[in-house]
Amino acid sequence: MNNAPAVISAYKSRAYNGDVKGLEERMDAWLARDARRLSRIEVPTAETAAMEQIRAAIAIAHEEASIAVIVGDAGSGKTTALRRYAIESHSALLVDVDPSFSQIVLMSEIAGCLGVEGKGGANAVIDRVIGALKDRD
Repeated sequence: MNNAPAVISAYKSRAYNGDVKGLEERMDAWLARDARRLSRIEVPTAETAAMEQIRAAIAIAHEEASIAVIVGDAGSGKTTALRRYAIESHSALLVDVDPSFSQIVLMSEIAGCLGVEGKGGANAVIDRVIGALKDRD
């Protein structure tokens, strides 16, 4: 988009005094490009028996508000099954993380998935995440 983070932040807080219409047009164009990019990324996959088992395990854990550990060989469909379940479910969240994430980065990612503010001190972010989770199934 070629806009500094400060510009986007000012726009979000309704304090941006620049060319709002131009900024919104650039944001719309960027979002459209990103949507096209994401649509190209999703490759059709065949539903395998392993993926069905993984999704069944996820569904049971989700319904029972429990934790499931999914273990399998690379390429067996673990991530694809998780992504499909998150798309199909109305209350499941998929948080894509990296082993290098710090606690605050992880909490910020979770906050973003929940649609709450992920910036600020760790305790504030955790409180917002907990508040958002209390309102969910």
